[in-house]
Amino acid sequence: MSAAPGTFDFDVVIAGLGPTGLTLAHLLGQRGRSVLVLEREPEFYGNARAVYTDDECMRIFQSFGVADDLAAQMLTDCPVQMLLPDGSVLMQILDSRRPFGWPSLNFFYQPHLETRLAEALARHPNVRVQRGRELQRFEQDRHGVVVHHVESEGCRYGAIGAGTQAALPAGTAVRARYLVGCDGGRSAVRAQLGIKMTGKSFPNPWLVVDIRQKDGEDALRHLPYFSFVCDPQCPTVSCVQPGGHHRFEFMLMPGQTREYMLDPATVRSHLAKHVDPDKVEVLRNLVYTFNALIAERWRDGRVFLAGDAAHMTPQFIGQGMNAGVRDAFNLAWKLDAVLAGSASDALLDTYQSERLPHVRS
Repeated sequence: MSAAPGTFDFDVVIAGLGPTGLTLAHLLGQRGRSVLVLEREPEFYGNARAVYTDDECMRIFQSFGVADDLAAQMLTDCPVQMLLPDGSVLMQILDSRRPFGWPSLNFFYQPHLETRLAEALARHPNVRVQRGRELQRFEQDRHGVVVHHVESEGCRYGAIGAGTQAALPAGTAVRARYLVGCDGGRSAVRAQLGIKMTGKSFPNPWLVVDIRQKDGEDALRHLPYFSFVCDPQCPTVSCVQPGGHHRFEFMLMPGQTREYMLDPATVRSHLAKHVDPDKVEVLRNLVYTFNALIAERWRDGRVFLAGDAAHMTPQFIGQGMNAGVRDAFNLAWKLDAVLAGSASDALLDTYQSERLPHVRS
């Protein structure tokens, strides 16, 4: 691949193949833009992180023709409720209105969603995806960005998508008109730009436990809704997911350490309050805290930040992934308009000014 100043290998290089990068790749791909996506992991992270999307984001997925496929693997119109410790209902939300044409409450299993979005990229021969490739560094001038990428440590790279059978040589550089960092909360793109994040972290840690009911078992029938259990002794989230998956979150109480909460006996004891632990498989458990952080700048010349690279949102409002999908939608048409010469470069400055108030609120 050439990195000569007067030539371009791609219109846009995207770092990161999470929901934000996938959405941006689709939106640019359907507009005919040549795109390279670099993803350091050789395959998708096999556990759920995001669990919910809303009607606005379903409209975005609809705009590039995948909403129906995604919805087929979602639980839609699922009630959200707050329960007292004895299980009685304190409050319930069930909004059947569809002002955007889709249900406002849609619960999914993230590995399914990411896999379907990735598979659908095959319809765009102008989008090239390289797995096991890590952005090493980049340099930009007023015309474009030179992106250096290397094979991720311990990974064998591969390519997916139509027209991508030949992998790019490792250790090469490509020149693009723009670079977008969709590479998560520990963004390498943001780090190289020296952009700080401001905000706060909340002091209350939670234990998250992802489970799947074992084959032949019916361990989750009694948990069809998303529930906040308002128990002063152990505040709990019970999150419904499709395909026999479910998530529990338990707030750590004073004196409870991370090590204690991650002990298998503790996990089993907490699960036993809600399901038969012998009928489910624990897929993941970890202790996390909430972050509410926003990057000071989302643009540096021809380089942009999107998704968690630009902002991190507390998980409880279900808008972390959805904010990134909205970022991609806002940025994609503006990049396309500037690349087409139908808008000036100044249009790209409206990306942050339009998205920031929503993310901050």
